[in-house]
Amino acid sequence: MSEPVPERSPAAPPASAKPTELSVLHVEEKPEDVARVVEALERGGLAPRPRQVHTSDELALALSERDWDVVLCAYTLGSLTAEQALAQVLATGSDAPFIVVSGAIGEATAVALLKAGATDYVMKSDLGRLAPAIERALRDASERSARRLADQAVRENEARLRALVTTALDAVIVIREDGTVEEFSPVAERLFGFRANEVVGHNVNVLIPAPWNTEHDLYLARYLERGVARIVGTRREVTGKRKDGSVFPAELAVSEFVAGGRRWFLGMMRDLSEHRRLEEQFFQAQKMEAIGRLAGGIAHDFNNLLTAIVTCAHLAVEEIPPDSPAREDLDRISQAAERGSALTRQLLAFSRKQPGEVRVVSLPSLTERLVGLLGRLLGEDIRVVVTPAPGVGRVVADPGQLEQVMVNLAVNARDAMPSGGTLTITMEDVDIDAAKAGAWAGVEPGPAVQVSVTDTGTGMAPEVMARLFEPFFTTKSAGRGTGLGLATCYGIVKQLRGHIWAESQLGGGTTFRIVLPRSAEEDTPLPTTATSTRPHGGETVLVVEDDVLVRDVMVQVLRNHGYAVIAATDGPQAMEVMSLTQRRVELLVTDVVMPEVNGPDLARALRRLHPGLRVLLVTGYTDDAVLRSIAEDGFDLLRKPFTPLELTSRVRAILDRPPPRA
Repeated sequence: MSEPVPERSPAAPPASAKPTELSVLHVEEKPEDVARVVEALERGGLAPRPRQVHTSDELALALSERDWDVVLCAYTLGSLTAEQALAQVLATGSDAPFIVVSGAIGEATAVALLKAGATDYVMKSDLGRLAPAIERALRDASERSARRLADQAVRENEARLRALVTTALDAVIVIREDGTVEEFSPVAERLFGFRANEVVGHNVNVLIPAPWNTEHDLYLARYLERGVARIVGTRREVTGKRKDGSVFPAELAVSEFVAGGRRWFLGMMRDLSEHRRLEEQFFQAQKMEAIGRLAGGIAHDFNNLLTAIVTCAHLAVEEIPPDSPAREDLDRISQAAERGSALTRQLLAFSRKQPGEVRVVSLPSLTERLVGLLGRLLGEDIRVVVTPAPGVGRVVADPGQLEQVMVNLAVNARDAMPSGGTLTITMEDVDIDAAKAGAWAGVEPGPAVQVSVTDTGTGMAPEVMARLFEPFFTTKSAGRGTGLGLATCYGIVKQLRGHIWAESQLGGGTTFRIVLPRSAEEDTPLPTTATSTRPHGGETVLVVEDDVLVRDVMVQVLRNHGYAVIAATDGPQAMEVMSLTQRRVELLVTDVVMPEVNGPDLARALRRLHPGLRVLLVTGYTDDAVLRSIAEDGFDLLRKPFTPLELTSRVRAILDRPPPRA
């Protein structure tokens, strides 16, 4: 038999103690011993609610039914030992104190039970100690539970903080007071190119060279001491430095917190490179739009002047003998006017006001037709390679304008390859996603065709790239270029709801890429305008033009060719003239852009009153919406400047057609 454990002095309960209710699970075979324990607990100021079990199954059932305040276990049981009962209780994860209540237990056995997880032991001969032992055990259990909950809360907070650091969209950097990096989020790893273990423990000036490392290479703490109000709690732009040495603009927000009695700083960084690119693109688009509006306005007035010059020059030629010396001067006037007209067309293309004959165009077919021209244009020392992908889609555009874009890019490439090289044109179908459409002004997401024009030339510096599509900007010597070639490409592509950009580096050649919306329709033939070999006639024509020079020369040309002409300065006057004249007006010739009432609206109003009226609109420039409405109404269009023959031939061709149906 084991030696008895020395008895301990019982602790007397307080005189006015209020009974504490207690759920007691008593692992004991003898009911009389349970009764003695209950009596002892009641004397100790407790109000026990006991439940007696003495087998493993009964113990398991009791443990599954509820949580117990305390487990009292006899050492000597029939089919269950105290060690087994303790193991069974601990296996459930119960926090209830486990106290051995025994009549005879050796010191070694008691120590072994305590080491195994028992809370205490009390001899049956000293039950006065049981109540104080239980109260002490409950206090200890409560403290352990509180500590465990606190530890759990700390772990949960740490997990939440780590989750925030890990999942934040911005780069998160936790910095010690001395400027050393403590935490480095995955986004920060991707942004800077460093692994966390390469940065943690190093000063933050590895990542942000300025303003942290001043001329004296100060640490973050000293910098914050000098300017904490300027940094903490604010957002500012800084320059970040990647592992490869490259730098990028970034937005930095720093907040301060105290943990563990130490100051910490939380830095949130966001890469501003894409934001800057979009911002620059937006400002560039605004600038180009403003210049475009100016160019369109200039071109409108200039076309009117050119129309008068060209027409008067042709009229003068008709009035002088073939051998007159003045004919040579008039030819020079006509040539100069034609050069001015070409310049105006470039201005209009840039400003996206150039009228076009749009149709469904196959880019591979168009480029194939251009190869011969490009070969002659570029010279023998430049090889042209065209590689369209199979089944490249079609686009809706004016073929002439697309040819102008390709020729302008080819000429630009030729000038970049003075010693020869290769010009490669590739085409492929692509899909524009919402992100790209959002970054490219005026472009909608969806199927598209991409054309790439690549040269092996000298390439361009970044400062040249920044101004590439500006009108009148050129790096060529005086007299070798107007600076409108690429600006014209830009305007035409934008008018077609596409996007154009360049990729280049000095010594590495240049690639221009153009993306245009893809069309599901088949190719449509280029519409042709019939011209008449008999431009004379006798019909009545109403000419409406607000520019007096243009109106006068148009009236003179038509009258010289036999037509009866009625002239009006604007829409309201034209309506009045039509209501008063006794003649049958067969044709309305009107400018598109006029004050009060524009040409298309005037034509619609007059056609409602005179259903058989034919219409010829003349214009120096107009926008896409007006062009579409002109096409929908079936009106004819003549671009300024035009020659007398072009005007009379078009008038005759229209009059020879059947009148429009009512």
